[in-house]
Amino acid sequence: VLEKAPSFWVLRDNALHYADDRGEIIAPMDARGFAYLPELVIEPGAELAANALPHLVRSLKSSRLPLDLHSLSKVRLSAARGVEIEVEGSDLRLSIGLEDWLANMQRLGLTLTDLSRRGELGDVREIKAQGANVWVERHSPAPSVLAGG
Repeated sequence: VLEKAPSFWVLRDNALHYADDRGEIIAPMDARGFAYLPELVIEPGAELAANALPHLVRSLKSSRLPLDLHSLSKVRLSAARGVEIEVEGSDLRLSIGLEDWLANMQRLGLTLTDLSRRGELGDVREIKAQGANVWVERHSPAPSVLAGG
């Protein structure tokens, strides 16, 4: 008998459920055995994208990404946008294209590590790894206020 370990919360029928690293429901959430996990949202048409979830979970657990599973608030699978990750306690969003998934994960990890090393991660709103490219969108600077007379 293998016990499934929860990796996500999934909202089904107006109730939270624990889900494994493939997004499959394990059991309804129980307050007695409460564990903080990111919410998983699988948009219609993105069911095949769930094949990427076990690799994402392994990458987070093995520190190949400078984040861990408990630092995420939401993971959304989209047929059009791939995997979108929201980081807990910030407005940072990570987007990973599904084509060439492993290379995209590697590029995302390198970019996160570099931005963190340079102390610039707090200035970033979104990092998107897709194809052979990585885009970094920074927060727009606050408009300056001119004192007038």
